[in-house]
Amino acid sequence: MIWGASSLLVCFIPLLSVSAIPVNTEADNALAITRSAQAAKAPALRIHAIGASIVYGQGSAYGNGFRRAMRSALVAEGRQVNMIGSKKCGQMGDNECDGFPGLRISQVQNQTGLKTALKQKPNVVLVLAGTNDALQGHDPNAMANDMYNFISYILSIATNAVVVVSTLPPNGNKKAEAVIKGYNTLLADVVEILRGDLKKPVFMVDNHSSWWSMADMQSDGTHPNDNGYVKMARVFYDGIHTVAPWTTTPAQSSLPAMGPSDPKSIGPAPVLPQQPKA
Repeated sequence: MIWGASSLLVCFIPLLSVSAIPVNTEADNALAITRSAQAAKAPALRIHAIGASIVYGQGSAYGNGFRRAMRSALVAEGRQVNMIGSKKCGQMGDNECDGFPGLRISQVQNQTGLKTALKQKPNVVLVLAGTNDALQGHDPNAMANDMYNFISYILSIATNAVVVVSTLPPNGNKKAEAVIKGYNTLLADVVEILRGDLKKPVFMVDNHSSWWSMADMQSDGTHPNDNGYVKMARVFYDGIHTVAPWTTTPAQSSLPAMGPSDPKSIGPAPVLPQQPKA
């Protein structure tokens, strides 16, 4: 699959909503009640977060990245959540993921541990990869092609999974940022073909929206700071809710429905932020 300029003309797929819920309003209370009721009936979530150092949580408080705040918000609604992966990432209790610092999209795909974890049959797979490709000056079209192959690979192993793939966050390196913007546009084409044409359960969320700025990034210009990671948690949290109609009960395995609780020593999980209304 080759991605070229012509593909940009036919892509109209919307991003998943990442709008936050305003607090202390009737609408907020009603939505909270609805989500709690849905959680009681919803299948357990076996979540596999995959990517490079941002998924790993590099530079975040306790190394948990976006995963702890996202998971805690889901659990607070009454969801059963077990995070899976081949690596221990951060000091949160349920800290398994597959974040491989420094690796490009194709290199992440080739990790043996990743394949082993996918065989545990997650029902939700979160993917954010490609920042290292951009920093190394790779072509956005090649990156889109690699992500198409990567998502296809994920679904060939985790056959009952819904894939939620994210755009890349902003970057302080101008050349990398230009690549990221090109890739983020092409990523919508990837999702359009996988979901629209091939009927695969693949959806996209946006971590490069107007809500984001370089104020959400660390001094290295590449990794989110704690504020950015919590925004990212909100984006993935909303994405998981949006794909709920496509999420099925996890396949039978020896894995428990709930992962371990957080140690008290790291304090309460961050609260998901509000996003300004458009």
